[in-house]
Amino acid sequence: NQFAEEYPVLQLPTDYKRPLVKGYEGDSISVKIGKELMNKMRRIAAEKGTTLFMLSLAAYNILLAKYSDQEDIIVGSPISGRNHPDVENIIGMFVNTLALRNFPKKEKTFSEFLEEVKQSTLDAFEHQDYPFEMLVKKLNVPRDTSRNPLFDTMFTLQQSSNSEVSIDGLQFSPWEMETNVSKFDLSLYLTETEEGLQAQFEYSTGLFKKESIERLSEHFIKILETIVKSPHIRLAEIEMLTDEEKSLLLCDFNQTEYDHQNKFLLHELFEKQAERMPDQEALRFGDRSMTYKELNEQANQLARKLRKQGVKAESLVSVVMDRSFEMVKSVLAILKAGGAYLPIDPHHPRKRIETIMKDSRTCLLLTQDKYKETLRAYHENMIVVDDRKDDEEEVTNLNRVNNGEHLAYVIYTSGSTGTPKGVMIEHQNVLNTLLTLQRKFPIMENDAYLLKTPFIFDVSVPELFGWMIAGGRLVILEPDMEKDPLEIFNVIQKERVTHVNFVPSMLQPFIDMIPDEQLKEVTKLKYLFIAGEALSPKLAKSVRELLPHTQLFNLYGPTEACIYTTEYSLNDDLETSILPIGKPLHNTEVYVLNSEGKLQPIGIPGELCIAGKGLARGYLHDKKRTKEKFIANPYKENAILYKTGDLVRWLPDGNIEYLGRTDFQIKIRGYRIEIGEIEYCLMQREGVREAVVIDREDTEGNQYLCAYIVADIEWSNREWYRYMAEKLPEYMIPTHFIHLDKMPLSINGKLDRKALPKGETFINEQEYVAPRNEVEKQLVQIWSEVLAIEGNKIGVTDDFFQLGGHSISILKALTQMYFHGWNLSVRDFYTSPTISGLAEKINLVEGFTEEEYSLEAKDIVSPNNTEAMPSGNMIAMKNILVTGATGFLGIHLIRDLLIETDANIYCLVRGPVAEKRFLQKMKLYFNETFMENWNDFQHRIKMMEGDITKEHLGLLKDDYEKVGNHIDVVIHAAALVKHYGNEEEFNQINIKGTERLLDFCFKNEISFHYISTISVSGTRTKDQHQIEFTENKLYINQNIFNNEYIKSKFKAESLIYKARKKGLQASIYRVGNLTGRYTDGMFQENIEENAFYNRFKFLVNFKTIPSHMLNQIIDFTPVDVCSEAIVKILKTEESCGNVFHIFNHHTIKMADVKAALEALGIHLKVLDEEEFKSFIYEIYKNDEQKDLLSNIITELVEVESNKFSWDVKVDSSFTVKYLQQLDDFKYPTIESIYIRKLLKHMQNVGFI
Repeated sequence: NQFAEEYPVLQLPTDYKRPLVKGYEGDSISVKIGKELMNKMRRIAAEKGTTLFMLSLAAYNILLAKYSDQEDIIVGSPISGRNHPDVENIIGMFVNTLALRNFPKKEKTFSEFLEEVKQSTLDAFEHQDYPFEMLVKKLNVPRDTSRNPLFDTMFTLQQSSNSEVSIDGLQFSPWEMETNVSKFDLSLYLTETEEGLQAQFEYSTGLFKKESIERLSEHFIKILETIVKSPHIRLAEIEMLTDEEKSLLLCDFNQTEYDHQNKFLLHELFEKQAERMPDQEALRFGDRSMTYKELNEQANQLARKLRKQGVKAESLVSVVMDRSFEMVKSVLAILKAGGAYLPIDPHHPRKRIETIMKDSRTCLLLTQDKYKETLRAYHENMIVVDDRKDDEEEVTNLNRVNNGEHLAYVIYTSGSTGTPKGVMIEHQNVLNTLLTLQRKFPIMENDAYLLKTPFIFDVSVPELFGWMIAGGRLVILEPDMEKDPLEIFNVIQKERVTHVNFVPSMLQPFIDMIPDEQLKEVTKLKYLFIAGEALSPKLAKSVRELLPHTQLFNLYGPTEACIYTTEYSLNDDLETSILPIGKPLHNTEVYVLNSEGKLQPIGIPGELCIAGKGLARGYLHDKKRTKEKFIANPYKENAILYKTGDLVRWLPDGNIEYLGRTDFQIKIRGYRIEIGEIEYCLMQREGVREAVVIDREDTEGNQYLCAYIVADIEWSNREWYRYMAEKLPEYMIPTHFIHLDKMPLSINGKLDRKALPKGETFINEQEYVAPRNEVEKQLVQIWSEVLAIEGNKIGVTDDFFQLGGHSISILKALTQMYFHGWNLSVRDFYTSPTISGLAEKINLVEGFTEEEYSLEAKDIVSPNNTEAMPSGNMIAMKNILVTGATGFLGIHLIRDLLIETDANIYCLVRGPVAEKRFLQKMKLYFNETFMENWNDFQHRIKMMEGDITKEHLGLLKDDYEKVGNHIDVVIHAAALVKHYGNEEEFNQINIKGTERLLDFCFKNEISFHYISTISVSGTRTKDQHQIEFTENKLYINQNIFNNEYIKSKFKAESLIYKARKKGLQASIYRVGNLTGRYTDGMFQENIEENAFYNRFKFLVNFKTIPSHMLNQIIDFTPVDVCSEAIVKILKTEESCGNVFHIFNHHTIKMADVKAALEALGIHLKVLDEEEFKSFIYEIYKNDEQKDLLSNIITELVEVESNKFSWDVKVDSSFTVKYLQQLDDFKYPTIESIYIRKLLKHMQNVGFI
């Protein structure tokens, strides 16, 4: 019953992004819980009728709940398993794992929660004999390679024996071992000692930093201290922070107090400069200009007119204008008159203008002549402003009638309810912001600010007023030009603009449209401020590179906190994954609070709340909303906090990381997803300029993700799915990828999410074509079930991927198709993704395309000199370049090259943190003995971040040239190895990548060693004659063109033969079926992606085998044996110019595998064809088991279709003879002892 409902996935905040495949590198810290506190814990536990274990577990659950903001927690705990008297004295392993589920809801008291933990623990103990593995299987827990099944954290409490033991005069003391391994994200091991409790926190170093776990341990102790002191306290009120951390958050991180020593109001700062430098240019608008004196006098005249209309302190005056001299003059005049300005865009919908006018109750409206007729209906009191002097009014400055606490402006922002809300900003608020900006980013007399932001948004305020503080200029951009990057660039250059604001949505097209060489010529632009939206590291890096003379700053702040709250310099080294919004500005305090208004520790997400001199008065005429968002500051007397709704967290250095909106977090299938992470992944694809992801709901109420992309290339849904599948878990991959010409923007240049088209409208762009025969009707029914779309909405010309299908959907569909006797493959979905296309393939005998073969055959030559045998002369290799270094075979080649040669190894690895990834793989695959000698090898490893699909192998041109001058051998082991997918993807990596490496070797006269696959032999021939595939053959009329991977390797070999004819020294190593190491059975990290192992798993799990599979020939080529053979060969002089078959020629039949399994106690039942199909069907009908078919169904279909026509026999005589002369190398025979090792590894990693 504990798991009857959907079970949660614990989402602890981490320091590093969770890898796709879980690593086991770990560390631990130990802390002591004193005897006094332990005794108090025992006393409370006894009073409540519980145990120390239960109380500690309850406290641990509270810690996890506060860190994750979840109220449904599963914690693992081991138990002895000796529940029966008969096993008490038996030697052996009986330990089981309990999954303890508890619900630490905030409103519960600790006493109540402790009672619940007691009951759930007793219930679990009562069923402790039920194996954890069976529970996981029963629940059908979805496989997630980045996590453990069901829970990611472990808890134990045990009693310690005496700290020291004496035996026969020998003294034994406990010694704490460092394992550097963590099986879970986080584990807490408590040990009772005479001195108190010893708490060991074991953690994954791939997720957490040590200092984070040290803070967590302090929080745990603080929780314990609180609950023993106040056992009836509500869980929400339990304090977690230490006094030191509180002081750090409240004081150290918020030391922002600064006295600007200013006695002037906003307009008075301008008057000061007008008096000091009257003839200096103040405004520039196209070819026209206005001096400080002219602007001041005209503003004074208009201000007097406003006063006559009754404008005074707190009067609100609407300004409905385009960017112009009149607009600037009007705003200054309103402030001089004592009032506050309310900006309204004349191009807004009439309904919105009417709503704002009505809600604001402005006393007066200022506009331009061209809008007076349109606006007359909205306000009876209107003044039309022009740019001329008014001879009827005085030009001198007016007397002050207001002070710093009076309103300066009101700006309306969009409300979540759809009704705009007016934010009231006082003079003291805006002066604090502007004077802070002037101190940090000073504007001098000859500097110029660009006014380009629509003035209805607060980012326009520094543009409108920032220039006047020290006598600068304001350059006014023509109306509607704020969305024209070319015009913005021309104005910046022509007018020597020094300060400019951009929102990321406009900055991206700005750098895209302006040629790089022109951007780099921008030398006068001193400061570029990026604000208004989250900034991606990719965009920040691009701008910094293209504008080397400009200082870049990421600014953050809501309108309610007067423009800007925090700032972060982008001029230092930028991390790839984190771009903070920075630290608070002068006289601003920021707090990160949980839903209960409590301070969140460093690293723990919470809502950003702001206090300080920049805080708005509230919302105009909306006391209710003001009371909800502007609350009493619990950490400062007589102060107010503004709740932003933004999700952030403190970083240890006092910077703040923006995580998204609190309402942008979604939950799908138990996973809480940060949309920002998906958007970041989309942006990493070359050619993508903008990306947005939102969650939507279909007509059935099912949630799905929809991605919107602006890119130079338009990829299909299936191409996007494959790309994302390499970077994110399946549950984070959007269902729809919609390409747009541009993102819909609101008038201020921000993304308008509401204007994004719905994904459903893109599902079926084809005209509906109904199924025309029985096969098509059955296919529609299958698609309908798999894709959860009504059958009458699926036409026979609709694209499977455009309907939301992906690789998992394909496998589910194939499972159903198998029972119809249809021999379709995954590749068929990619080549014919429609109902009609698949129907044409069904029940047709797979044939051969004459054209495909004839195109290839002309390029093939007989490559080998079969008489060439090793003479004993070895090649002197000094510098070796290896691709695919982090692959399963690649990393073993590296290991053997380090041991067998003295060469330096250059590893070309894709993506950032290449060295870290490589080292993680080394630690994963190799034992401590090898890694203990790592320091002896490390200096010979040279990591290079590159990409074989790109020009110059993804290296800078200079680096490409330098590397070429050093390298004497290239080993090309990188490849896209999956057996289905898009042809272009295989073409780019496996064919074009090989071509680029061949060019590299040609140019620098480097010998080339290519890792191919024995699968290029195919299994059948066009004329269905028995034929041998030897090392000196390639094209034998074989069936390889139905598999994109094998076809791409075939074509790559063709390129190598051409290159050899031109004089390149090149060798090919066709590798067989790679299996686990011969020494210990260790296999590749992503074992679940391997077809052979999935077949193996099926046999072991279901203990059944079809009779036609028994005669199938299997080669087991252990990866370590394979690597050893390749390294031995490539060291010899005669290796160049030959092809080698690197596979274990001691092949066995599947019947031999069956016999080996039976020797290990695993008995397989043999079924004939019809019995096996019935058996498969029974599995499919079982909801708990049918998903297990997805990974094997393609293999079953492949074996089914090939069972009568295995024509090709692979021969390796030349290679075997060659190897025998090298230290008498021999392949191992495959026996049950090796099969046992493979099974053991599969069990250890939870694969079976």
